[in-house]
Amino acid sequence: MPPTSKEFQRLVREIVGPALSTAGFTRPPGVGLGGWVRREGSSWSVVWVQLSRSNYGDTPEGYLFTVEVQLGDEPVAGSAPSRERLYRLLTDAEREEHLILHNDVARKAHPRPAMLGDPTTGDMDWYLSAFRPRTAPFDPILDVWFRYTDVEDARRWLDFVARVLPGATDRFVAAGSQVG
Repeated sequence: MPPTSKEFQRLVREIVGPALSTAGFTRPPGVGLGGWVRREGSSWSVVWVQLSRSNYGDTPEGYLFTVEVQLGDEPVAGSAPSRERLYRLLTDAEREEHLILHNDVARKAHPRPAMLGDPTTGDMDWYLSAFRPRTAPFDPILDVWFRYTDVEDARRWLDFVARVLPGATDRFVAAGSQVG
């Protein structure tokens, strides 16, 4: 059974929060979306975990979340045009690790029967592909969300996020500071 959104957010604070705190992030009121902020010279880096709007009910598909990183003038989540999803900021080695976790969850999650439609049309392959293990990491240009089916999956993903997010944020900030 997947954790409720409140339980998931508690896990985020419990697992990801300490890693971000160690990396110099704080969690002030007003940041929005349960985010963390860190001063970067005259700018702010903001990170937050976002649950999918499609996370509802008891579904065999599992639930989805993503992590966003931004660099901007204000310490408010979603307020800057310069932002990126975590998957795009991963190193090749981290994408390989992501692949292992993705495949473990893909083997547990199942398509919702009502979503299968008419298999003769062939237009459901994109949907069904989410439930098949992959042989290679996703292309970094894709918008990759993390799927979980239960508390164990959520914890494994959040352990991964806690390990890679500080470095990914540092790479994002370094790239952003070179652009301007």
